[in-house]
Parts: sequence; C-alpha cells; structure tokens
Amino acid sequence: MKIILLFIALLAGIMAVTAPNYNYAFHIAFDETVIQNSTAYKVNGQTFYDPKNNRERVDRTNGRYDLFCGTVLPNVTTPCQSYTVNNKRWLVFPNRSSCCFCCDSDHGCGILKPDWLADAEYKGQEKIIDTFYDKWSKDGMNLLI
Repeated sequence: MKIILLFIALLAGIMAVTAPNYNYAFHIAFDETVIQNSTAYKVNGQTFYDPKNNRERVDRTNGRYDLFCGTVLPNVTTPCQSYTVNNKRWLVFPNRSSCCFCCDSDHGCGILKPDWLADAEYKGQEKIIDTFYDKWSKDGMNLLI
C-alpha cells in the first residue's frame, strides 16, 4: 500500500504544472477581449518578444483599449505599435503618421518579464477547437521589467 501511495505522490509531482518562463525570443499572433463598462471589445495583433536583447514589439489593430496607446490617444480607434528597446517604450500610430516616446523601464515601461506568470494561479486546461491550452489567472499589474 505504501508503494502505491508513493507512486501516486511521485506521479502527481511529475504532472504538476509549473508556470512557464519565456526567456527566449518568439513571435505570436493574439486575439484579446477587453471588457470596459460591461462591454466586450475584441482586438487582435501580434507580439515580437526578445528578452535576451531586452526588446519587444506589440502591434494592435486598435490601440484604443491598450494601457499605453489608449492614454496617448484616448477614445480614438486606430492601430498602434508599441516598441520597447533599450528600456524605452515608443508608440507608433501608423494610420496617423505619428509617434511618441511613452516611458522607460524606471517607470514601469520595460518589456514583459520572462517569468510574469510565476505567481499566477493555474486554472487547468481548456480545449479550443482541437487543441488543449493551459489556462492561467493573474492580476495585470507589475508584469513589466
């Protein structure tokens, strides 16, 4: 009986899900839902992430609901690109032919931390179409370097 319990304990330890650490470069397309005043808004875009070179780019089809883009052009529906290089974040609004310096890492505007999910709560897997995805929950503050 002790051997069976030990085996079950070892199996549970092997199967435990640990939060990912994104310490490698990648590019990914995303779809996000922003809920504002009980209304859901869909935005898609892409992220280019390169933590080893301390740089990141996020393109959104609509920057209106983004933390950074939406503060520069509040209530304006327009694409926005956010570039973070050398601890400085720049915003580009391609349809308006404009850009601006946003902020720096000393003020919370660095790239996404590679271990930003370290203290997140694992919610299990969710199947979308034919693929299973791990689902995590975490408050949105203190995610940036």
